[in-house]
Amino acid sequence: MVINTLTMGREPQRDGYKIRRATVEHAIPCLTSMDTAQEVLNVLSFVRERRLVYALAIQDYVGGGDELA
Repeated sequence: MVINTLTMGREPQRDGYKIRRATVEHAIPCLTSMDTAQEVLNVLSFVRERRLVYALAIQDYVGGGDELA
């Protein structure tokens, strides 16, 4: 994930433009607002604190494990 705030102007040679374009070309999430970045951080902290995210082995998704069978 990249946080890259916008600068004035839309000149393609600006570093910020190049960074944002590269994130799109490589399917990397890019946030362009500090308010949005703060909210993403809040959500990630909430999820982590409450252990709402867990990992399963690929076999559990394709029927090779017992977790989801």
